[in-house]
Amino acid sequence: MISLLVYSVAAYGLAWIVGLSKISYPLRMRLSTMGALGSLLVVLLECAGCVGFHQGWIAYVLKLTPAELPHWWIAALFTATSNLVLAKLAGQAEAAH
Repeated sequence: MISLLVYSVAAYGLAWIVGLSKISYPLRMRLSTMGALGSLLVVLLECAGCVGFHQGWIAYVLKLTPAELPHWWIAALFTATSNLVLAKLAGQAEAAH
């Protein structure tokens, strides 16, 4: 159970770095100037659930998920959901687009 909590907080931290931090801001601004596809990518990067889904299946493939997440789709859905819940708890205005 503790491993799921640690995994969830770490996944949300990574999603926050990718979607909202000053570290990734230059990349997101550059993408937003690349037309409609770039703007769509920025919207998806700023969505905690969207990033979480891909974090989950990638973490499963790399064997970084806790044992309680036995399949890639369970890991993807759990990570997306926990990212959305933590984003709402953290007061992120638009956790899901």
